[in-house]
Amino acid sequence: MSTLKEKIVIGFDLGAKAGISAIHKDIIYTHELSFKSKDEIYKYLKFYEHICKILDYWSWTDSREVIVYYEYVARHMGTKAAHAFGAYRVLLLMACYERDIPYELLSVQAIKKAATGKGNAKKDIMIEAATNRFNPSWELTDNEADSMWIAYLGRESSNESIETVKELPALKAIQGNGSFYHDNDRK
Repeated sequence: MSTLKEKIVIGFDLGAKAGISAIHKDIIYTHELSFKSKDEIYKYLKFYEHICKILDYWSWTDSREVIVYYEYVARHMGTKAAHAFGAYRVLLLMACYERDIPYELLSVQAIKKAATGKGNAKKDIMIEAATNRFNPSWELTDNEADSMWIAYLGRESSNESIETVKELPALKAIQGNGSFYHDNDRK
């Protein structure tokens, strides 16, 4: 007899300031992650530790099915930014691989088009769209807004039909304040 698993969708907006959002039932948890250090290795190790904690937290039981979506930036204007994005991406994919968590990329244009109708929307428009859709009780950063849209679009694309998505309840936004760990989520 197969058991229906809870689906957890996690969206990552990768970067030195990363936005991370998780959708569980009708709640979207979000926060911005930033590790400032002149030591690049420390910064990347802290990022890796944090995403491992997030993935472990959401996949702590066999009754959950976790899938990760992340924004794939195909082109960066600067060499340093391109190298940093590659490092964050590899660390995320490595953490997913170690935990046997599937992952999918979403293009920048697809995320922006789903959120605003325009594939080249500016940051302020993305924040406004996320604020209107998810109704958070705080002022969103552009990284939180992007990760919320990534998770939301991932949830939509992982459903069999758009009709199913339209029937899902509206998402309530909760700020993670740097952490996803809430004891009442483990129910």
